[in-house]
Amino acid sequence: MKNSKSMHILVVDDDNLHLEILKNKLKKLDYTQLMFANTYQEAKDILDSRIPDHILSDYYLDKHYTGVDLIRECLLSQDVPVIFITSFYGDSIFRDVIDIAPMDFLSKNVTEFDLDKSIQLAMTKKREQAKTAKLKEYIFVKHVREIRKLAVRDIEYIMVDGKYLSIFADQKKFLIRSTLHDFLKKLPNDFIKIHQAYVINVKFLESISIDDNTVKVGENILPFSRNHKKELLSGYYLP
Repeated sequence: MKNSKSMHILVVDDDNLHLEILKNKLKKLDYTQLMFANTYQEAKDILDSRIPDHILSDYYLDKHYTGVDLIRECLLSQDVPVIFITSFYGDSIFRDVIDIAPMDFLSKNVTEFDLDKSIQLAMTKKREQAKTAKLKEYIFVKHVREIRKLAVRDIEYIMVDGKYLSIFADQKKFLIRSTLHDFLKKLPNDFIKIHQAYVINVKFLESISIDDNTVKVGENILPFSRNHKKELLSGYYLP
């Protein structure tokens, strides 16, 4: 298990003074893997290149953006614990924040003890949820300029595509930001890893070519690693 103090934390605040205060508090608490952004675009650029273990964000950001906007745009399919730290309170803010189910909502004068407690509890909750979390019957994914509803049962296969995953279903490709390992843990048992870069839905598996180590999934020929042969055949093959 990763040392909780070495988790990667992204801190977002458009006020440089408050950003520095948070930085000092986190360093005093021995958090070592810290990233900082004081504009919406800087935070977005960071999230485009990597997904942190945890996010601490101010509610109001620059150019009329909010921390909620950031989460909705960049972390639609990600289960990253978020804590909002803000000087502003009110029913409208709280309703907006609660819609994305953050782990906590703290004041900017939060003590080091309460800040540490909130981070640790959030990460503990995430670990416990990850043990049993499975995708629901449907998921929502970005497709061009839309958010599309996709039935998990219709996913044919998943392929590593750089820092993204490509999900193939209904003759379309959908991109999500996740690791193959993390996404596979959430899938039903019919999804099996056949290669370090591929997961297939056995429902669409047509045949296995032992000679050239490939499988036919629907109309697609995919590489099949010998390392994953036992996992696939042990559950389905009848000699």
